[in-house]
This record gives sequence, C-alpha cells and structure tokens, in this order.
Amino acid sequence: MMLVPGRLWRRGTVSRAVGAGLAADAFFAAFVLVESGSWTGAVVVFVVLSLFYGRRVARRMDSIWPAAKGMNGADRGRGARHPQR
Repeated sequence: MMLVPGRLWRRGTVSRAVGAGLAADAFFAAFVLVESGSWTGAVVVFVVLSLFYGRRVARRMDSIWPAAKGMNGADRGRGARHPQR
C-alpha cells in the first residue's frame, strides 16, 4: 500500500512528482550529508532522486487510482482522505 497525503493528490501529475520527489530528496540528501560529510554526494543524491523518484511516484499514483484523472483536485483530495468503504 502506498501512503500519500490528501494534499498531494489534489495536485496535477507534474506537481505531484515534484512534491513527492522533493520530500524524499531532502531526506536522503541530508542522510548522505550526515553519514559521509560530503556535500557533493548529497547534491548528487538530491539531483538523481529528483529526476527518478518523483516521476516514479507520480506514475504509480496514476496507476493506483486511474479514475482520479477525471476528477478535479479538490475531489481527489477529498476521496484520498475519506475513501469509500
């Protein structure tokens, strides 16, 4: 199961990719910086993850809930917060 906050579902595909990518990038880049003390390594991790991870998450979100493409942002956010049971 993929846990994505409702505010991320409200965004468009590109904005979702950027939002998810930046959150993961900042975390892992900080981890590399703390562990190795290398700013170069942290920047490389940040750039590589921003290119690949954000795009992967956005594509995965689209495949998990294909009906969301026909909804506006507010409806997607509301549906993600309160799914049908």
